[in-house]
Amino acid sequence: NADVLGAIWKPPVFLPSPQCGVLGGLSPETAAPSRTSALAVALSGPLAMFAASAALIAFGTMVGSGNFIDLHSPLNAAWPLALLPTHCDALVWAGVQGFWMGSMALLPHSPDGRVAVQSLLGRGAAFKIAEVFSYAYPVLSLLSAYQNGAFWSFMPFWWAWLMINFASNDPPSPKEEVTEVPIGASVVAYMSLIFAFLFVYPWPLHTLGSL
Repeated sequence: NADVLGAIWKPPVFLPSPQCGVLGGLSPETAAPSRTSALAVALSGPLAMFAASAALIAFGTMVGSGNFIDLHSPLNAAWPLALLPTHCDALVWAGVQGFWMGSMALLPHSPDGRVAVQSLLGRGAAFKIAEVFSYAYPVLSLLSAYQNGAFWSFMPFWWAWLMINFASNDPPSPKEEVTEVPIGASVVAYMSLIFAFLFVYPWPLHTLGSL
C-alpha cells in the first residue's frame, strides 16, 4: 500500500485498450520517503497483477470458466497472444492480458518501470535508459514488422502513443536517496524488469524452439 510506505498517489488516469475497453491506470506518485519505498510502490501494482493473472491462467487451464472467446483478430501482435488457442477460455485470455499490462508498465520508459530503474540506478541513468527505450522499442517493433508481419509493430506504437499523451515523463525523486536498496529487493526488481521486457518483446519468441 502506497500510504503505508509514505507515498501519496494522485487520481489515476485510465488508459483505453483496443481489445479490452479500459486497459489500466497510471497513477503518478508524490515523492516517496526513500529509494526502497519508491521501488516497492513501483513494483506493487505490476507484481500484484502478475500474481492475479497467473491465478486466472492456472484456473482457466485446469478447471475452466465455461466461457470462451473466439479470437478472430490477428494474434501475432505479441508472442504470448500467439500461443493462445482461437477458442480460448475467458480466464486465460484475461490472465494473458493482465501479464501484458503489468509488463508494459515495467518497461523503462513507462512510469512504474522508470521509478524502478531510478530506485536501482539513480535518476540520471533512469532518464537516459528511458530515452533510449522510448525510441528503441518502437524501432525494434518496426524491424520485427519488416521480418515477421505488420502487426508486430502495433502494440509498441500504441503504448508509445499512450505514454506521450497520458504519462508523466518526470517521476519525483525520493526524499532520501543515500540509502541503498537491499539486495533482495534489487534481485526481485531486476528479475521483474527482465521478465516484463521478455514478455512484451516484439518478436515471435514462441517460434525459436522450432528453428
